[in-house]
Amino acid sequence: MRYLIVLFCFVFFPSLAQEREFERIVHYHSDIQVQKNRDVLITETIKVYAGGQEIRRGIFRELPLSYEYKGGNWKVRFELLEVLRDGKVEPYHTENMSNGIRIYAGEKETFLDNGFYTYTLKYRVHHVLGLFDDFDEIYWNINGNGWQFQIDSLSATIQWPKGASMKRFDGYTGVFGARGKDFNIDLDSTKITFEVTRVMQSGENLTVAVAWDKGHLIYPTDWDEFVYWCQTYALFITALFGLLIGFLYNYRNWYKYGRDPKQGTIIPRFYAPEGFSPAECVYLKREGRQSNQMFGAQLVSLAVKGFITIKVNEKKGVFGEESYTITKNDPSEHKDILNDTEEAFMRNLIGSLQQMVLTKKYNPRVKAAWDQLISSIEHKQEGKYIVRNGALKAKQFIIPVVFMITGFIMHGLYGGPMYIVFIGLFLHIVMNIIFFRLYEQPTAEGRRLMDEIAGFEMYMKYADKLRIKAINPPSMDFDYFEKNLAYAIALGVADEWKNQFDVKMLEEAKVTRMPYLTGISIASMSNFSKSMSSTISSASTPPSSSGSGSGGGGSSG
Repeated sequence: MRYLIVLFCFVFFPSLAQEREFERIVHYHSDIQVQKNRDVLITETIKVYAGGQEIRRGIFRELPLSYEYKGGNWKVRFELLEVLRDGKVEPYHTENMSNGIRIYAGEKETFLDNGFYTYTLKYRVHHVLGLFDDFDEIYWNINGNGWQFQIDSLSATIQWPKGASMKRFDGYTGVFGARGKDFNIDLDSTKITFEVTRVMQSGENLTVAVAWDKGHLIYPTDWDEFVYWCQTYALFITALFGLLIGFLYNYRNWYKYGRDPKQGTIIPRFYAPEGFSPAECVYLKREGRQSNQMFGAQLVSLAVKGFITIKVNEKKGVFGEESYTITKNDPSEHKDILNDTEEAFMRNLIGSLQQMVLTKKYNPRVKAAWDQLISSIEHKQEGKYIVRNGALKAKQFIIPVVFMITGFIMHGLYGGPMYIVFIGLFLHIVMNIIFFRLYEQPTAEGRRLMDEIAGFEMYMKYADKLRIKAINPPSMDFDYFEKNLAYAIALGVADEWKNQFDVKMLEEAKVTRMPYLTGISIASMSNFSKSMSSTISSASTPPSSSGSGSGGGGSSG
């Protein structure tokens, strides 16, 4: 009686019967034929029920086309041969995924009526077989793990090469990684069929492995294996070759255009190069790089020449910071003249002020004086004493750009982890930064002056030992100490310079001879230099702007 009622509903109320259906895969069968040339021809027959919910225009099938191969990554060669719906050609399009391809069967403008449809996907893949010493094998995930529908029945037929004999088989059912055995097999001399014995839920799959005896395929030649190896490690090879080419290119340019002139013999000198301020000496010694000591040494130089007075103020409280009062002196107290760099520095820092206090708080005057000092020295030394080789630096970045483009092309053709491209690009940039610095070189004249500065620094550090070997050495009196003090601070040898003299004599003479440095002892001159450099660094750094905000996100589907 129950069956008669169901039959009555199907005959007289077909729409009511359809409402009892739900979207699912009614039957999924994969026919797999292993070709002698190692290609695998696969025909998938997928019968679905479309209810206008998820299946509205058609279906899509996702196929992973990359897998680990001998420690690298292999991208499967894929050829889509045919897409049918109910035995007729069906429009389709494909989209690349991160690890494969997605095939859309159907048209955007065409909606399916509710009902049953059978789709056929036929495609060929290459280099997916396992070639072992004792057997050849196909290991294949039949339906994948991406279907969101229930699969009522699932089966697969694997046909091995003609003339071969099967050696072993196995299969697994369930979600990814599961090792269920819910299938039956039907075996004959040319093929084997796996048929799942239960309904497969969303995300479940059938994976099969079939092996046969050797000698029934056209095996890859040594050249084929080499090509496979190159394609498998395409991104690694691209990265290594890119780095090698980048290094050879940079090394060639450095060797041809960027090598420094050979250092001359360094002999002790009693004075800095004529016309060079302390800051200029440091800048040239560092081959065009600024130093925190430059500003403080330049201030001390102005004080030594009688243009300003520097007073170290006492700290207030346990955590108080040091501050410095800079006072402009009367012109009658000037002991020496300033060069262009020093005049501009004095003008930007003091200007029309009679007095200013330096603290670690940002001070636009300090910033302006610092920028001007660097700019003035650069203008004086660039090209004449130091060559930057800007054209070579610009050409450096052609190779990383070409490498990055090549990496993306190789990834598109052969797959592989994209992080290899970004690691290679990072190493390129690091290498370029190193050569960026190496490309810069002193001119012949710059090298000569650098040797003079090195000889001057040598004497300030070892005057006591070198004086007996020197011809007409200067008198190691207070005047000589004072004249070169700013240079010693700039070059970072204030303690060594001080120790070449009778410190007690220096301290006694300082009381009357150095009124322009108040609150500073000869013994603490090095600490004064470091503290002053720290203060100037903070005072010349604009405060960073900061803010806060909030945002929200959501998703739609």
